[in-house]
Amino acid sequence: MTLIRIPKSGSKIGFNNNIGTSSFVILSNATVTNPIGEQAKIVSTSVQDSSTGTGIQKVRIRYFDNNWILNDEIVTMNGTSPVNTEAIDILRIETFEAFQAGSDSLSVGTITLKSTDETRLFAQIDPNNSIFNRALHFVSPGKTCEITDITADCSTTGGLIFQIFETTDNTPDGGGPVLIPSVSFILANNTERISLNTPIRCDASRSTQGIQVGILVKGLAASQIGIASFHFNEL
Repeated sequence: MTLIRIPKSGSKIGFNNNIGTSSFVILSNATVTNPIGEQAKIVSTSVQDSSTGTGIQKVRIRYFDNNWILNDEIVTMNGTSPVNTEAIDILRIETFEAFQAGSDSLSVGTITLKSTDETRLFAQIDPNNSIFNRALHFVSPGKTCEITDITADCSTTGGLIFQIFETTDNTPDGGGPVLIPSVSFILANNTERISLNTPIRCDASRSTQGIQVGILVKGLAASQIGIASFHFNEL
């Protein structure tokens, strides 16, 4: 494991090809639960995602522990044989992505990060991809996050509602999402980029729990396809 400094800027991207109409959900390629400060297990559905395979050979987990220390761990894949993380304190997963790949450059199978008993999914890299597509960022206590621009795309005709949100705290359920009404828009078969003259300010400077910020989506019809990203600066 490697301790790292909290990045002052970054971006998040989310994707989902089966967005429904029932409720707003975080834009993500997988429905996941939060780890509770624990060890995790990594495995692929393909033998090619391994140290000598053509797919992803090593993955990197970037996570916050219970003390809001940001850590990196690089794990060598072993195909369909699970590999446990060295870390036993994974709590808030900021990124889960390829660190080294073979000739295919991308994953061959579905790579999952789960609880060691394999009953809870924490993150997922889909086939032919290199990252966990989840439009969510954790803001540490004492920090302020400014969202500077947003890009969203809906490639289906039914349409999607995109909504920027923050949480009231960073307890396991995040205190519930708080919608930011000034940044809500509907797209159908269209792409839109919004550059914000005044950044959206999400303030955790007085929080002892930290907060989450990200993009929620809800379909205006069943089985909608959407992708969106945002850039942020952390102060």
